[in-house]
Amino acid sequence: MVVKDDHFESIKNHQYLRLGILRRRKATKEKICDFLVTFTSSKSYLKLSHKTLERSVCGKETAFRYDIGVYPNTPNSVPSPVIFNVEYDGLEIGGKVIQACGHNLIVVGSISGFLFAARWLLEYAGETPWRLQLIGTPSEEDNGAKPLFAEQGLYTGARGCLMAHPFRKPTTVGDIDGVAFANSIADQEISTVFEGVPAHSSLNPWLGVNALDAAVLAYNNISVLRQQYATIKVDIRAESKDQLYALKTKVRACLEGAAKASGCRMKKNMKTAVPNDEEDYLHENIAYIDVVPNKSICQLLAKTAPAFDLPNYRYELPAGTIAVISTDQGNVTYACPGIHARFYITNECSNHTAGFADVAANANSLNKTISMGASLGVVACELAVDDEFAAQVKKDWEDDMKRLDPSKTSRLGTTEVNGFTGRVYA
Repeated sequence: MVVKDDHFESIKNHQYLRLGILRRRKATKEKICDFLVTFTSSKSYLKLSHKTLERSVCGKETAFRYDIGVYPNTPNSVPSPVIFNVEYDGLEIGGKVIQACGHNLIVVGSISGFLFAARWLLEYAGETPWRLQLIGTPSEEDNGAKPLFAEQGLYTGARGCLMAHPFRKPTTVGDIDGVAFANSIADQEISTVFEGVPAHSSLNPWLGVNALDAAVLAYNNISVLRQQYATIKVDIRAESKDQLYALKTKVRACLEGAAKASGCRMKKNMKTAVPNDEEDYLHENIAYIDVVPNKSICQLLAKTAPAFDLPNYRYELPAGTIAVISTDQGNVTYACPGIHARFYITNECSNHTAGFADVAANANSLNKTISMGASLGVVACELAVDDEFAAQVKKDWEDDMKRLDPSKTSRLGTTEVNGFTGRVYA
């Protein structure tokens, strides 16, 4: 079992992390990559047999992948990696880009875990081969990179993918530092433009087709599914991937029915012409599917975190506590074992607010983040060199993938509508 040692203290006191890898500033790929290359060029990392930095991964200019390890340079000897995901984009609040969702802390946490694991493995893994990756995944707030990376196979075969996100603590959970077994809901935004036909109000008003009629009909149709909507933008949320796709089919039918009933045509946006291809009139953002937390990884994380200055870290939230969030890390957990752990840095300010950005910049939040990162580092070490543990993690994931289907039981207790469960939000 990996234990807290001087590696944790050295990471906790490192000036670059202490200054907050850009506490309030927008993090950049270049600054993170430069730090990683410099840090792992020191004498402590001379034993690395492999070290590669890939920029602009899968065509994403602001993405990167840093791959390190110790293993023989022979065919079929490359071990499967343990991956840390990094998010670093800011949010525009009041005309300024700030870290209103705490992604600066995700950078600190993932790098802390990555470096803690690397240092420990270099010193204690002996002849056991191991491999770690740190992947920079931009644009999580809008059309994130992780679904693309999952489709391109970046996570396929990985022993596990780790990350933790700061949040406001729910008001009903008492004294708690965070939870390991944290899930999410699926989410996708679709939009369309209803195009009517203009006509002179006095000479031939009967020739006009009012696009607003279609918008009202779309509202009435969608309101049967759920109370809220946007006229041409619909944010669809459901408990799982399968329920999301089922609900999207119904929302599409509502939009199509509104267009037919009103006589309007549909197109993706105001700048495009009405398409000839009937399937090309909806703009769809990338779907974020539900996080499937890996049980064995979460159990180890919950056991480990209290030893790293997070004494009240828990395995999961109390029964009945609902945290309705969406993240593209969910797409990763369908490609390999993974988690999207939570740690709490405030009781007051919600994510996506200027107040949360202030909290994410203070020293207490930074200390909690490095503790969270080191705890993830412990899990990474066990995943990297303990084949029995890695096999159990893989089995858990395979069992989850077999279990997940359109008929799975509701986790959140929402009301079933026409055979499926879901939400539609503006």
